Amino acid sequence: MATSFSMSRLPRRRMLGLTLGAGALLAGCGAPATPTPAPAKPIEAPKPAAPAATKPAAAPTSAPAAAKPAAATAPVTALKLLGWTYEPPLVRENLDRFENQNPGFKVEYEPVAGDYLEKLLTNFRAKTPMDVIYVRDQYHASWVESGFLQPLDETDDVNALYKDMFPYNANQMQWKGKKYGLPYYTDFDVFSYNEKMVNDAGFDSPPKTLDDVRKYAEAMKKKGISDFPIYMDLAKGSDAMWDYWMYTFASGGHLLDKDGEPTYPDKDKVPQAILEWWVAAANDWQILNAKANMEPLPSGALTAMRSQGTQPGYGTAAFMAHSRYDLEGDNAPERSKAAIPGKINIKFVLFPGLEANSPHNVPAWNRYYGIPATAKDKKASMELIKYLGGKDKSGQYYTAKRWWLLRALGMAYQSPWADAEVQEKTKKFIADPALMQQQNSLGQARDGLEFPWWTDWYMDLQANIQVALLKQKTPREALTASANKARALKKEWEKK
Repeated sequence: MATSFSMSRLPRRRMLGLTLGAGALLAGCGAPATPTPAPAKPIEAPKPAAPAATKPAAAPTSAPAAAKPAAATAPVTALKLLGWTYEPPLVRENLDRFENQNPGFKVEYEPVAGDYLEKLLTNFRAKTPMDVIYVRDQYHASWVESGFLQPLDETDDVNALYKDMFPYNANQMQWKGKKYGLPYYTDFDVFSYNEKMVNDAGFDSPPKTLDDVRKYAEAMKKKGISDFPIYMDLAKGSDAMWDYWMYTFASGGHLLDKDGEPTYPDKDKVPQAILEWWVAAANDWQILNAKANMEPLPSGALTAMRSQGTQPGYGTAAFMAHSRYDLEGDNAPERSKAAIPGKINIKFVLFPGLEANSPHNVPAWNRYYGIPATAKDKKASMELIKYLGGKDKSGQYYTAKRWWLLRALGMAYQSPWADAEVQEKTKKFIADPALMQQQNSLGQARDGLEFPWWTDWYMDLQANIQVALLKQKTPREALTASANKARALKKEWEKK
């Protein structure tokens, strides 16, 4: 049984200071447009139950035919959906099907290019009309506390949907006893590796510790397999540099305690040890191109795991921490130069830690569809949310299942995992489903998401990590500066 994660209860505070600060800070920090998991108790991997009695409708691969025009006198409800830029054509196909099933609705979809947080904060301040929006877990607390989101109508069907969710996901969309959304997708992070590159470097199994990662990477560099075998996301942005969470969690560390106090650099030694390892990897061992990795990946560009390496089946990097869903694209020949037809070449291992007995924990997260305070017709917004984040008119989890079948975005609901098509899809890019369940069970929410000042603190932390990687500060100096910033932000918010 998955264990629930409850947010801390904070007094309601206005967001003006934070939004202005975040907006100014974000203006100079571009975040990659990836889609985008206080420590939470572990979530449990989806376990297949008895096969579903009714087989869900097959996922279409192209946009359905347009609905027949409504009569001239029939009213049409116009809705506007805003989301970050991830597979806009597939989103549009989902919306076309919603309009087919609901002829009285017309949905305008705006995929936001660039920094999603900055765009949404601007819209909130300007009271720009929006009807449904994508929400990341790190925005949830501050947006609710600031009055930017309104709670869902807790109808019987909404409550039934929440009962079918994994508790972790259900709790991530609630605040002070109210429900604020239905799930877009959920996932967790993995440490992926290119099996061919590992084997050609002389190793028959993946690395189990960070010492192993260093040894493997140095061997690859020496043999000319890759100049920089390790890739990390070291960019600044509201949804960037997840690697620091991954590496820290995997070794049992944390960045903030339950009260929002920074654990580093003294209370918890892991964050500094990880940053010291990163600095050495970039500057001493030269197996990580830190400066290059600070640049956000251009839209449409192949990742280091998928771009062409020195020979077929190689990527430019052999090791990369990323979302579980990325493994599907990593192993798709039409989307990855490192993919090997008929074989799963990009695999994952329990996330390596500093020690052999490290816990291998990883970040997990939730993304959901929410209703902004500016929505003009809450009842209409609810209809779209229930379709995208719940069931369609036929009673199927159509959208959630379709995202899994086409792009391997994780489903927050328990029952669809028993579906035969879902299980067959999993086998195509996950070599060891049991290992996937084990890593999933070690997922945790990132520390401090319940604090409205979280984003400002996190982006300051990113800036200090970059400075340390460039050897302009020692790891301890960088983390001390970040810890001081966290305390200042916390104190500022406590006065409001």
